[in-house]
Amino acid sequence: LAIFWTINHRQFRLLAKTNKQHIWINIFSLIFISLVPYTTSLKSAFPNDWMSNLYFNLNMLFIGIVYLFNWKYVIAHSSLTIRKLSASEIKNGQVRTFIFVLIAIIASGCSFIIPNMSSTIYFLIPVLKIGYSKFYMKTELLSKEE
Repeated sequence: LAIFWTINHRQFRLLAKTNKQHIWINIFSLIFISLVPYTTSLKSAFPNDWMSNLYFNLNMLFIGIVYLFNWKYVIAHSSLTIRKLSASEIKNGQVRTFIFVLIAIIASGCSFIIPNMSSTIYFLIPVLKIGYSKFYMKTELLSKEE
């Protein structure tokens, strides 16, 4: 649950204000986040059952989709932010959230094939984020040199 708090904090530190629609987007994220303990205990009780693993992974997917939607909403409503976000910040936020969504999709598929191991795919998230950061920093440096 702490990772979702940090994601939420990372997005909210860029906001100067919010509006009714943005609050509702965040309420939807809280609905799915509040299901994490339930889906985790269900997965723990039935580790070899594809359906319990699928519930957990779909819950992660829905959280990721809501966070992605939240980020897109903030970008589209720039009056909510404390300052104009750079193209780099926007892209970085989208990619970071998309990585989580992609991994949740893969984990959901793995629920059918190897249910008891489907959650281990989430360990790829930091690896992919670090790999993306290094690649992106390298391309930024190359583009500045030209």
